[in-house]
Amino acid sequence: EAERLRVLADASHAFAEVGAEYQVLLDRVARTTTAVLGEGCSIRLLSEDALWLQLVTLYDVDPAKLELQRIVLGDAPLHVDEPSLTTRVFQSIQPLFSPIVDLEQIRATTSREFWSLVERLGIHSMIGVPMRVQGQAIGVIIVYRHRREQPVFSEDDLTLAQDLADRALLALG
Repeated sequence: EAERLRVLADASHAFAEVGAEYQVLLDRVARTTTAVLGEGCSIRLLSEDALWLQLVTLYDVDPAKLELQRIVLGDAPLHVDEPSLTTRVFQSIQPLFSPIVDLEQIRATTSREFWSLVERLGIHSMIGVPMRVQGQAIGVIIVYRHRREQPVFSEDDLTLAQDLADRALLALG
């Protein structure tokens, strides 16, 4: 518990340091979340017309995997009604906890174009948390692990991911 509080304090400090530089802050959030929790992170935020979840930042500890994500996810926004794990988190305003990623589950809830990404990234454990403002979701942070030697995510990791998302939003104002 003390460790978690230290991590959150460090993250809050890191986020605050960036100030109003929106993109810099989002990149910092993705890197910090990855450093604390996983090996990769993506953040999508709701578009002004509230119809799309736009990819605002991607990060992965492995440059080759980051490039792979960039190619597959590209700049294409995700329609809020499209079936995907991200939109499920967004619509329900509930976290996604998938300690052991099942490719079939991914296929069932993700548009076909992303199947190869998940397979090629080798994602084996995943968390998704909503970015919430006054009870409404305005975005989604997805964190994942792809190295087999990494343990799967725990409930504590999920709590920490949500805390980080909440603090990031405070910094974004």
